Amino acid sequence: MTTRSCVPNPEMIASVQAALGRCVLLYQATEQVLKLFLPHVRATENAARQNLDVDWRELLDSKKTLGQLAGVLMERTSGSNREGLALWLQTVVSQRNDVVHHFYDQAFASLRTETEVEEALTYLQVRQAAASQLLSVIKTLAMITLTDDAV
Repeated sequence: MTTRSCVPNPEMIASVQAALGRCVLLYQATEQVLKLFLPHVRATENAARQNLDVDWRELLDSKKTLGQLAGVLMERTSGSNREGLALWLQTVVSQRNDVVHHFYDQAFASLRTETEVEEALTYLQVRQAAASQLLSVIKTLAMITLTDDAV
């Protein structure tokens, strides 16, 4: 009978590494889409009409990360639920920072037991789901914005 305190096999360790990689790739993809799309975004229709010359490379070569780009998004958008949007973005940015900068600070990060592997996978799956959802929303907004600009 196998207990959860058993030493994990190499495939289990590899699954954590793969999940970690998926999270990082989702965060990087989101940053890239934001860098392409944000130069086209203005908070109001009036502001958009005043700024017809869009420098699409404005953010492309920048070193801005997800938190900074989320701040630019908040500055350039308006809506009825800005607090909800800000809270959601703050949550995903915080999760991103935890994954990128503090994963190995987590109690389970040593991956010495199957339980720690399972905890790491759960931790990463939650963050992957949130990152995937954000990327999907940002891609949709980008498609709408860039399609409208082209018309």
